[in-house]
Amino acid sequence: AFKSDRMTYLDYDNVVKETKRRVEAESVLDRADFMAGDVVEIDLQKNSFDVILAPNIWDRWAEDKIVDEMRKCRTALKKGGALVIVEMVTDSEGPDAGRTVENPVARNFSAVMLTWWS
Repeated sequence: AFKSDRMTYLDYDNVVKETKRRVEAESVLDRADFMAGDVVEIDLQKNSFDVILAPNIWDRWAEDKIVDEMRKCRTALKKGGALVIVEMVTDSEGPDAGRTVENPVARNFSAVMLTWWS
């Protein structure tokens, strides 16, 4: 990353506390901002972000809520900004509805997240 870059971390309070500890360990705390809370309830300032990375949050909402949150993100992005979405693919029908498909990346996602935060 460029030394002038700033990063804003938004997540639940317990996650932000751990993230802050890790950011400090990397000696970049002076370039970081933190917002603790539920992404749905936090207001994002208009035109304030170049990039919004939104991983693994979209699967918990109904389609209309997803559209609302994407609009919220679009409003918070600066002109030419990007919304980056990372999400696991799940089966949408049948007895395995809602479970990750037989894909090694999707299947191992929980283990990766557990390792990342360990």
